[in-house]
Amino acid sequence: MGRSMRMAAIVRLDLAEVLRSRWPAFCSALYAALEALFIRVGLRRIERPRVHGGDDSPS
Repeated sequence: MGRSMRMAAIVRLDLAEVLRSRWPAFCSALYAALEALFIRVGLRRIERPRVHGGDDSPS
């Protein structure tokens, strides 16, 4: 068996181990939650634009 074939076998085994674990599902769920949060904040910002001279004006 050549060196490249051994390396390919190791890569396949590592990939199979990663796909069997829960990390891909966890990372996908976290990414989707963050994306939904950013979209929600962005839409809220568009609906209620900040008005100058409001509560955050210096006294």
